Amino acid sequence: MGYKLIVIIIIVLFLVIYILNNKQFHLVRTEWFYNRGLSDNNMDSWELTFGVWKDDTTSYKQAAENLYEKLFSNMEITSDSSIVCVGCGMGNELIYLYNNYHPKKITAVDITLEHVKRARLLIEQHGLDDKIDVIYGSGTELPKYIEPNSATHVYSIEAVNNMPSFHDFINGANKILVKDGILSFCDGFAYKKYNDPVSYCMTCAISLLWSIHLSNNRTFHDLQSDLDNIGFKQQNLLDLTDKVWKGYTEFKVKNHMDDVDARNSYVYAKLFKWCNEYLYYYTKKFDIKYLIYIGKKVSD
Repeated sequence: MGYKLIVIIIIVLFLVIYILNNKQFHLVRTEWFYNRGLSDNNMDSWELTFGVWKDDTTSYKQAAENLYEKLFSNMEITSDSSIVCVGCGMGNELIYLYNNYHPKKITAVDITLEHVKRARLLIEQHGLDDKIDVIYGSGTELPKYIEPNSATHVYSIEAVNNMPSFHDFINGANKILVKDGILSFCDGFAYKKYNDPVSYCMTCAISLLWSIHLSNNRTFHDLQSDLDNIGFKQQNLLDLTDKVWKGYTEFKVKNHMDDVDARNSYVYAKLFKWCNEYLYYYTKKFDIKYLIYIGKKVSD
């Protein structure tokens, strides 16, 4: 009886791991993760980023805009730029991008339908329908929505770790970018992989809570190898670690009750507080750096 139980447990664990690694299932799970509990209609609070927290930063919106500016100011954007955004959230970053840099065209792709609806509403209210398009779809299928060799820039803010395939994302970006086009993304990345059972279990738990695909639990050096092999040459790498994790964690924990109104759930707010309390410890223990990568397409 004991032997059979062990076999059943092992089979169940393998099935769970297989399901969690399935790309289509992960896309559905990610949409559910970002879609649940969205009841806040205050457009000024529709931010979905860790933000950059300077000494004079007093609000979540300001921290988000600090991050936008840090990213966009390093992307060599001009009035002739045709930009593709992957994982646009509810559209605040698109409005900021256009109002401050005035590119020729912005096309955004997001996997969460509720985000797409809200982003389109925000764009309409700003009168930018002819400048910004938002597509409901996956960032791992960019050639499905965007013409080959038509974009000058592809960028993503904190969405690459939620994608079921980093390789598919950068391969698609390479196909839709013009020669010397810019690929940019920012998120948290590990520099060392921990293989002991406790660390592995902790990493899996964080991945499940934040809808991070298990294939993304690898080092940034591994990601750089993929980028080089696809045909991107790194132009810049900005380390914002000291300005991101601590400020975000302290602000969100202190103001966690705001999520009761935003998510319409006291239980969710408490759970999110616990996650954020643990986040800073996790990033310190496992050396998770917050990085902005800027690369140029050098080959097809």
